[in-house]
Amino acid sequence: MHFSAQLPTDRVTKGAENFVPFGLGMNQKALPDADAFCEQVARLEEIGVTWLSVGVPGPSRAAYCENATRFGAEVIARLRRR
Repeated sequence: MHFSAQLPTDRVTKGAENFVPFGLGMNQKALPDADAFCEQVARLEEIGVTWLSVGVPGPSRAAYCENATRFGAEVIARLRRR
């Protein structure tokens, strides 16, 4: 299962083609560092990326649920506040 986060579009030039980096962090064995991940998202946003998809690792259902909750709290919540 993967999450998608919509990034703000007010910084994208009207009429510009959008670039979407599919699979940011897909197939990782562990969650990325939240600070580094948010910095990477900010750089992508600067070049016109308006959304991305992210893989959340989990070798079991319980581990996946724990990682998804943590990713939501540490990353998605921070990106939504921007």
